[in-house]
Amino acid sequence: DFDDSTWLGPDVVNLSGIDRYVTSLYWAVTTFCTVGYGDYAAMNTAEMIVSVLYMLSSIVVAAWIIGSITLLVVKGDEKTGEYRDNLETLRQYSDMHRFDKQFADGLKAQLRLEHYNREIADEQVLKNFPSAVRRKVLRKLYLKPLLKTKLMTDVRQQFVDAFLTSCKVD
Repeated sequence: DFDDSTWLGPDVVNLSGIDRYVTSLYWAVTTFCTVGYGDYAAMNTAEMIVSVLYMLSSIVVAAWIIGSITLLVVKGDEKTGEYRDNLETLRQYSDMHRFDKQFADGLKAQLRLEHYNREIADEQVLKNFPSAVRRKVLRKLYLKPLLKTKLMTDVRQQFVDAFLTSCKVD
């Protein structure tokens, strides 16, 4: 017996099987999405189907956004955790070998520099480019200091270019 006190009201007896199913699905999804029934509510089967699809797709989009944000936070935490683990390992290593404080602090500074700059290392960026572009970038970055070394004194430009092309930058 369905009367005015039920969520469907007395009209449930007049609904076909599919209409009852869609109405029940609409009620369940609306309740699940916590959007409530508000001032505007679906009045027929077609509106209920559209409302259900809209609410479910909205949940999927919201879940994707929350998942993406969570992934970014977790990934950042992993890197920070790895850095902390490396710091602790360095501390133990320094203690074991009785490094003086200044030397140990220098190692910590190098570790910190590596941690904060590893994402923008030359090789990380240059691995995606062809050798001609790599060579141009490396020439721009390192040619002047390289030519000042004894190894590169009086060598031809072709050798320097071949050398730069074959280099991996750490």
